[in-house]
Amino acid sequence: MTRPSGRPGVRSPRTSVGAAWHAPAAAVALALAAFGPTIGHGLVNWDDDQFVPGNALVASPDGLPRIWATRQLPPGYPNYPLVFTTFWLEYRLWGSRPAGYHATNVALHALNALLVWRLGAALGLGRAGAWLAAALFAAHPVQVESVAWVAQRKTVLSALFCLSSVLLFIRHRRNGSPVPYLAAIVCAALALLSKAAAATLPLTLLFTDRLQQGRWTHRGLLRIVPVAVLGAAFGLATLRLEPPPPVGLPVAARPLAAATALWFYGSKLVVPVNLLPVYPRWTISTASVLWWLPLAGVALLTLAGAWKRRMLVPLVWWGPGHFVGTLLPVLGFVPFGYLVHSLVADHFLYLACLGAFLPLGLLYERTVRSWRWPSALAAAGGLAALMTLTWHYGGVWHDARSLWTHTLAGNPACWLAHHNLGALLASQGKLEQAGRHYNRAIELGSRYPGTYLNLASLELRRGDLARAQERLERLLELHPDNAQAHNNLGLALADRGRLDDALRHYREAIHIDPSLAGAYANLGLALKRQGRYGEAVAVLLEGTRKAPPDAWVANNLAWLLATCPDDAVRNGPEAVPWARRALELAGRDDPHLMDTLAAALAEKGQFDEAVALLDRALTLAARSGDASLRSELGERRRLYASHQAFRESRP
Repeated sequence: MTRPSGRPGVRSPRTSVGAAWHAPAAAVALALAAFGPTIGHGLVNWDDDQFVPGNALVASPDGLPRIWATRQLPPGYPNYPLVFTTFWLEYRLWGSRPAGYHATNVALHALNALLVWRLGAALGLGRAGAWLAAALFAAHPVQVESVAWVAQRKTVLSALFCLSSVLLFIRHRRNGSPVPYLAAIVCAALALLSKAAAATLPLTLLFTDRLQQGRWTHRGLLRIVPVAVLGAAFGLATLRLEPPPPVGLPVAARPLAAATALWFYGSKLVVPVNLLPVYPRWTISTASVLWWLPLAGVALLTLAGAWKRRMLVPLVWWGPGHFVGTLLPVLGFVPFGYLVHSLVADHFLYLACLGAFLPLGLLYERTVRSWRWPSALAAAGGLAALMTLTWHYGGVWHDARSLWTHTLAGNPACWLAHHNLGALLASQGKLEQAGRHYNRAIELGSRYPGTYLNLASLELRRGDLARAQERLERLLELHPDNAQAHNNLGLALADRGRLDDALRHYREAIHIDPSLAGAYANLGLALKRQGRYGEAVAVLLEGTRKAPPDAWVANNLAWLLATCPDDAVRNGPEAVPWARRALELAGRDDPHLMDTLAAALAEKGQFDEAVALLDRALTLAARSGDASLRSELGERRRLYASHQAFRESRP
């Protein structure tokens, strides 16, 4: 049996917790009760849509090897392959249905609460203190963002491995065995494969070693080196892959922002009200005395702690060290993408909160000895209040509409909320309302390309080509290397009859992003409109080689090969497999794609099959209410019924 160290806050878990099962079970039950309702939530249009239903690698049966071979996923952002592996596995089980993904997040959170209880015991807390720390972690409202947001799988999964690594490290320091030490390093690597913010784990291990040994030791530092090297490597790789914010903090303002953020996070742990998915972004002025006060407060607290350090038990030192160390990468010293929205976020607190909850468990443990029932009642009342707040705030994350309307109620200047509400409304066909939100996002300073692209798309759908062109040209002033902007501007110019200008922008889009399938499809179409059929075929074939598989690249190629007026280009037998491939990639019967396959079959002389296929396409067109498409399909059906293939006219 491990002998107790004798120092306050560093007792053996066997002497304090024993074999009791009810404390960890209660912590897990609290986590499930607090977040079980989120299992009935939908996915929100903030990363969830790109991580699961809109992610081709997650949906593809052969996507798993490519997940591990991809550096950026979604494109433009660092890939966390372990996270997407869990999504890939889940997609095999329940497709894009949200309940399964939410249930996994809740289960991971409950498991993390169990590990927090175990960590409290390992750091020397008694039964009551370890349980309270785990209960606070399980039920606190600041955890809602990390658990209810499917895209934050990276946070809860990374936390699982971070907590496991710390526990294994503690076991190694107690028994000297290399097995838990090596396992701790493996868990650290798995945490980093889930989220780069786990690069701060070496700091927690450092403070944990200090807590166990009662002093800093060279051997303790050396033990942490492998984890520190891993963290540095992953952290630097992430900084290289993640796009920097377009508006960064001045260097002089960064310490002020960091100190203010620490006080902000502390206040949300103590009084978790007015929680928001996106908090207002502070405008920090180094010329204002008010912005220096948080930094002065942090300095005074640090000096007071150093002065009274001999009076403080080791765990009280471990808490602030873990709290600040875990938050260090997100305090604004290092630029990263989220800073464009806000300088603070609840999900940054998911593990950092243990720096407050574990010392609070120690305080509760000491208080309960003298005032058992008052302390127990206060703890029960506090947890009940936290659960109520968690249930209430959890409802905010029910769907995209509830999420963004709540955000705007507390942060009216949030352009991201307007952008995503616009996207939601556009998907529902409410184009006028969507346009108002997109315009408001731009008025509030959005430089996000998607806002301009989506608004221009609405204007193209309304036939306002000049306005769409103006919008896209403005976007290219802000982001001259945005391939999608060049592609969409090409569409606007082509619709206005400026094909040469459109060709230039399509080619520029492909030059910037050779994987942009839509640019190949549109360039091929524009070349066809100019009668440059051979060039069009060459471009579309290039698209099938260089871009990810795309239904419309395959469809445009098949249509051109099947209906081209140039006998030297037309090739029915070659068109048929491309048309079938387009339908396969679409994953559903689409009357436009079926029209292409029918044309290819007719060109090949298989007129009966072409007629039968168009009969099905006509049924689908009738259901959609597209009279123009029905008319075109009907005309071609009559041709095929009379054993004539369809030919397009020359321009």
